[in-house]
Amino acid sequence: SDMVTAIDFDYPFGTMISAALDDTVRVWDLNVGRCVGFLEGHNASVRCLQIEDNIVATGSMDASVKLWDLSRARTTTRDNRVTRREDDEESAQADDASMASHSTTLEDCYVYSLDAHVDEVTALHFKGDTLISGSADKTLRQWDLVKGRCVQTLDVLWAAAQASTLGSET
Repeated sequence: SDMVTAIDFDYPFGTMISAALDDTVRVWDLNVGRCVGFLEGHNASVRCLQIEDNIVATGSMDASVKLWDLSRARTTTRDNRVTRREDDEESAQADDASMASHSTTLEDCYVYSLDAHVDEVTALHFKGDTLISGSADKTLRQWDLVKGRCVQTLDVLWAAAQASTLGSET
């Protein structure tokens, strides 16, 4: 219901992930053209995300990175969010579609949270078992996804100061 902040899709599997300022992260099945559920767990809007081989990384204004494994997802319906009108077949079908997109959460796919940043996470890139996250705290962090921990931190301001110092010495 608000502006989309991030989007990525998994080609050729037909899965798309979107995040918006309404604090939702939606999982879409592009083969049928509808939202199949939500990834819930951040305490603020998700600003960046990436999907690769059923693994989703989401970075949020709450300073955390969360990992999700869609292959483990189990769909559950939230109770009584949308009620179906019995009198009109078309509106019943529309309500069913609305209920699927507004009241379905994907459970059991949350893996863990990476919580070393102290300001909003603004960029993510991962390949295999390594994730790089960038944050408004002016750091880049390299994560080992097998161990679930930060293995290297680069302070961008320190690195820029070192580069300018080295450049002035030559």
